[in-house]
Amino acid sequence: MIGQHARVSLLRRHPEPKRGGSTSPEWWVNMKRNGGSTCSGIYTDYPILKPQFPWEGKCVEAASTIRKGKKLFMFYAGAYNNAPQQIGVAISNDGIIWKRLFNEPFLANGKRGAWNYSESGHPHIFKDDDGRTWLFFQGNNDHGKTWFISKVEIKWKKDKPHFVK
Repeated sequence: MIGQHARVSLLRRHPEPKRGGSTSPEWWVNMKRNGGSTCSGIYTDYPILKPQFPWEGKCVEAASTIRKGKKLFMFYAGAYNNAPQQIGVAISNDGIIWKRLFNEPFLANGKRGAWNYSESGHPHIFKDDDGRTWLFFQGNNDHGKTWFISKVEIKWKKDKPHFVK
């Protein structure tokens, strides 16, 4: 656990496989202590985000992050598939401590009959070569018998994401 006298200076994925041959990455944190020494290690002892609002159900997953200025934005799926799953956004200065931007889903599932009525989930956010930001996500309207992928363009206003209309 990171103590109160440590300052996180860098968060990166460790390139080596985990023990036992798994290729799932672990998160490594490099810290600078008040005395000037640095240390690093794997931190998987506690969640950085867990369900808090009713729309998140019992699950938050499928996080995708993007840096905007000095802030990190995490787009994540709340609730299990077809519960319905919807997309939320959290913000961080260091990649360790996250605060939700909204109490409601940033991208909710669609209305009855819409292609994403059962789910809008598993987000992936990225910036293209032209500097435009896109949010890709999956959805369906038949409780998981089929799956589709869509995208929406995201703009930024006052350090918050919003949809391009």
